[in-house]
Amino acid sequence: MILTEYLLMLLPGLALAAVLFLFLRKAHPLFHLFLFIAVFIFTRDAMTLPGLWRIGNEAFLWIRFIDQPVTLLALGFSSIGFVLLMQIISPELAALVRWFEGNKLLGFAVGLAGAVIAALPLILIYVFGVPIELRGGALPLCLLPFILFIALSGNLYEEVLFRGHIYGWLTEKEKIKPVPAGLLSGVSFAFGHVFLAFNVTNVGINILIFALWEGCLAGVVRSWFGVIPAVLTHGLAVFLLTSGLF
Repeated sequence: MILTEYLLMLLPGLALAAVLFLFLRKAHPLFHLFLFIAVFIFTRDAMTLPGLWRIGNEAFLWIRFIDQPVTLLALGFSSIGFVLLMQIISPELAALVRWFEGNKLLGFAVGLAGAVIAALPLILIYVFGVPIELRGGALPLCLLPFILFIALSGNLYEEVLFRGHIYGWLTEKEKIKPVPAGLLSGVSFAFGHVFLAFNVTNVGINILIFALWEGCLAGVVRSWFGVIPAVLTHGLAVFLLTSGLF
């Protein structure tokens, strides 16, 4: 029921986006990127009203996904589908995505470390501050694999946009050095949360602060080791914060 409500909310916007892509598929790749980001913000923010996730500002910021495994799987696979579709629709943007740079094993390790660093400030607030009952409550352990799946697959979409397309454009087209480009991708990522922060929810500036912190960390990880390690930093940080383990 909730998933059906969500899909019906998305249908008009996705139909209009499809028409634009159909008739402007040979347009400049930056137009494609603009539309990809618009679709991402639209589909993400629309999750709020039907209750696919909850976001609060107790303990600075907390997030909980809906506790329905089938719904979480559907959302995760849809995100993966969007990534594949983006790569097919815009080959020029797809060519900017570097999944790995340098040593893959070290990249995985740094991606994991980045997730801990990104989540740690909020985890400390959780543990020593506000009781879990006031920030979404605990979750059954059987739900954790599904939370992990949506955290990684859902944030794959974001990372391909911001650490793949935007970062790649800044470094390859604008000739900006890797680390500054990574930080700028983090600023762009935070900007993409403005409407969610102030219009969709009442959490406000706290969302932007965390998005900037997490986005810049993921951007630096990307500049060193590629998109997949950045996905680990972003996705696993979200998992740590939404798992109810702290």
